[in-house]
Amino acid sequence: MKPVSLSLRAFGSYAGDLCIDFARLGRHGIFAITGPTGAGKSTIFDALVYALYDDLPGFRVNGNVRSQFADPATETSVSLDFFMHGQRWRIERRPTQLVARQRGSGAPVEKKASVVLGRVGADGTVVAGSALARARDVAHRVEELVGLTKEQFEQVVLIPQGRFEEVLKAETSKRAPLLRRLFPVEMFTRVTDSLRQIAAARQAAFEDATRQLGALAERLREAYAAAVEQVPDELRGEHADEADGFAVDELAWRLEELRHAAGALDALVDAASTAWSAATGARDAGRLATERWREWRDHVAQAASFADEEAADVHERAVLERARRLLDLRAALAEWSDSISRLAGLEPERARLLARLEGTGLEGTALDAADRSALRGAATASQLAGRLHADAEHHRREAERFDELAQRARVLDERRAGTSARGVALAGRRETLAAEDVALGLVAEEADRLAPVAAGLGALELACDALDAELATARRRVEATADVASLSEQLRRADAAVDEARDAAMRMRVAWRDGLAGRLARLLVDGEPCPTCGALEHPAPAVAREEPGAEEADDDALAAAERKCDDAVASRSAVEQALAAAQGVLRGLPPARALDVVAAELHARRAELESARAAAERLDAVATEVERRRGDLARDRRELDEAERALEIDVAALGTELAGLEREQAAFADAHGGLVSPAPRAEAYFGLARDVERLAEVLGEREAAEASKRGCEAVLGPIAAELGASDTSELGDWVLDPAEVEARERALAARHERREEVRRKIAAYLAEVDGEPVLPDLDALEAAAQEADRAYTALVERRGVLAEKLAVLVAGPEMLAVAGTTLDAARRALEQAKTIADQCAGLGGGAGLRLSLENWVLADYLRQVLVQANHRLDAMTEGRFALQLSDGVTDGRKPWGLDLSVFDVNTGQVRPATTLSGGETFMAALSLALGLADVVSGGMGRQIGALFVDEGFGALDPQSLEGVVDVLRSLEDGGRIVGVISHVDEVKHALPTGITVASSPSGSVATLHYPPE
Repeated sequence: MKPVSLSLRAFGSYAGDLCIDFARLGRHGIFAITGPTGAGKSTIFDALVYALYDDLPGFRVNGNVRSQFADPATETSVSLDFFMHGQRWRIERRPTQLVARQRGSGAPVEKKASVVLGRVGADGTVVAGSALARARDVAHRVEELVGLTKEQFEQVVLIPQGRFEEVLKAETSKRAPLLRRLFPVEMFTRVTDSLRQIAAARQAAFEDATRQLGALAERLREAYAAAVEQVPDELRGEHADEADGFAVDELAWRLEELRHAAGALDALVDAASTAWSAATGARDAGRLATERWREWRDHVAQAASFADEEAADVHERAVLERARRLLDLRAALAEWSDSISRLAGLEPERARLLARLEGTGLEGTALDAADRSALRGAATASQLAGRLHADAEHHRREAERFDELAQRARVLDERRAGTSARGVALAGRRETLAAEDVALGLVAEEADRLAPVAAGLGALELACDALDAELATARRRVEATADVASLSEQLRRADAAVDEARDAAMRMRVAWRDGLAGRLARLLVDGEPCPTCGALEHPAPAVAREEPGAEEADDDALAAAERKCDDAVASRSAVEQALAAAQGVLRGLPPARALDVVAAELHARRAELESARAAAERLDAVATEVERRRGDLARDRRELDEAERALEIDVAALGTELAGLEREQAAFADAHGGLVSPAPRAEAYFGLARDVERLAEVLGEREAAEASKRGCEAVLGPIAAELGASDTSELGDWVLDPAEVEARERALAARHERREEVRRKIAAYLAEVDGEPVLPDLDALEAAAQEADRAYTALVERRGVLAEKLAVLVAGPEMLAVAGTTLDAARRALEQAKTIADQCAGLGGGAGLRLSLENWVLADYLRQVLVQANHRLDAMTEGRFALQLSDGVTDGRKPWGLDLSVFDVNTGQVRPATTLSGGETFMAALSLALGLADVVSGGMGRQIGALFVDEGFGALDPQSLEGVVDVLRSLEDGGRIVGVISHVDEVKHALPTGITVASSPSGSVATLHYPPE
């Protein structure tokens, strides 16, 4: 961060405005702010810190920034322009303050605090869309841009008055928090915490393994007791009832007793199974006999109704024979029946039509002039209908002429009404055009309302960008959490692999050791000294063991087993390191809210952004609409004038057409005796003609039906007499469908076959039982079978439970061995994790091991700082002093590793930094502060383009002051702006004066001295 300009108003001790152009002052590279003590020199740096961080430097007691000298009408504000990453930014703050009322009198009103941060364009104004106005967003963005918190900024950019010696003379316990604020050691702190958590987890695993071993022993005792319960009393062994005194070392002989009891129980189960099979067979035979007896009884009941059924079947055969005789006469019967139905259906309509025609009284019609006897025949009635149609057509044409005149009258009336309506509409259009002027004003007001919403578009875009970054961080945290879970599972498998490899190596070492004597014996030769004892005689050499695997336990096999164990341990260490790294990555990620919370807020902000964009688009549309509607208003007024002239022409033409219509209506009234439509008379003629036509059709259909009826009766009459029917209609009741005849004949044959089948089954059952049928006692058979089943099931259940518990007890020794191995592995893992965690936390056994991991890392950063600081201190003290880290532990009860000492070339001795004089302390502390700034800005990747030193020069002699000033001048080589606050005259003469501050009754007064262009 490199300041460009600072503007303050009514701030601190300054009652009015003060504007400082750091870019112009920077031409000196280094400048001084001079003035007497209390004049207001430090207030300038207070304003700079306040602008960035909304707070005064930490060493200020009073946090009220408003000037007590300011006029009530003057508002307090601070504005800072600075360069960061090649861009110019501006931040302006106004604190909460009381301001005078703009209208009327009375007590001042409170105005809330405000802040704006945005990029500055080439024209010197904030770029639209880049401004942030929410305090939280601004604070977050400032820390992103500057790369320093307020505490870090005060440590490396602003070296405040009275704080030079804090880092130099502090003990490790106080220096560590200061350095922790500057350097990224959070990851190592989290690693230490993770190791403590791992140790706690392994402690819990060890305790769990201990509990599991005890639970396994209890489980085996319970299994033995449950197994004994399943053994019948007569089969139990001598010690079976001593379950309470069961011990795991007695498992072998107790298992032998249970196996013997299980064999005896198997014999009981086999006997019960045989008894159950016999009882079940007897029950099944009784069920079959009962079913056969019930079937015989049902057949006897059916045979009792066979006589009535056979008599009914005789009548059924006679009916089917008669139906087969009438099958060929179905067509004649259907035609005769259809003729009867048609005659009956036509008669009512004929009578109705004749009655209607007899009552007709139209004078002058063809019906009135004709002989009404023509209505009795189909041909004469058809001729009469033709004459009636001709008369109806004449009256229809006259009715159409009347309708045409009426239509013209309606059209002219509508035109007359239309012209009146057009006049009214044109008057309304004039009122509408007047209202359009008002509407244009409303649209303009809408544009004014939309403008502020559209102006906030840039701030919303920046807020969405910030939330996008936070969402990405939240996603990375989720991914890192998944990596930690996966590596934790890998570590569990690696622990198991290490335990297995260690057990295998241990077994191999035992086998190798047991076979060592035998292998050495093979090397003995009589007369040659023994390689172990040196004897020349070997009366009883050892013999190689014959156990399985003894020959394989040679040196190569042992080495291979130990290599496998080492590889498993190395693999586990790699997984542990990867897990620690993954946990470090997880803790090294910046804090972020939950993924769904950030996503929801981003969604809401994007919705606001879309609303702002919509408002901007609507603003453009409203402006376009105003221009369009203004053009439409002018065009509508021209069209209105033309429409009014056209209305006058239409009114004159309408009068001429109305006069012609009146003449034609008078001529029609003379011809018809009045202006009345002939349409009713024409409709009456058409109706009369339709009735006569329909009567002719009915008479024709009646004559055809009569002829068909007579022909059918000539054929069916003799057949009816032959079959004994009273008349022809009775033959129709006897006709059946051929499919029905076939179905009824099949049913007749089926009933006959069923009766014969029942009779055969009755005879067969009686022959089978050879006497009177008897119903078996099925309940007794069922009870015997159930009792046998219960006895067999109970013994099978006992055997099953006994087998289950025996399986548990048989597996007991192996499970006890596994549980013991697990407990040993958990103990070793706990010891290892606790040792590492204590070492990283600085809790090791010896004094040299009580350095924590965090302080060890901070010491490395501090060494880098001392390298840079000693360059400056060497120049200031002409090579006399050099700062260094203290090697020894002065007090084992306190944290150590960050204590500073001073090497004095003149004495060749190292002494504590607290022994330096006032001037020496100032130079050492200033060098250390400059070293901190160098490392933070360089090694930490932060751009620090300014350094401000507040007081402390009064303790220097002239020679030392010259060395310090030379060092400060060298800082401008890196392009940094260096400002020095001092009231010392030598500093005023040694450095170019940039700002002179003086006190006055109305507050501080600053005079700026810019270098020439």
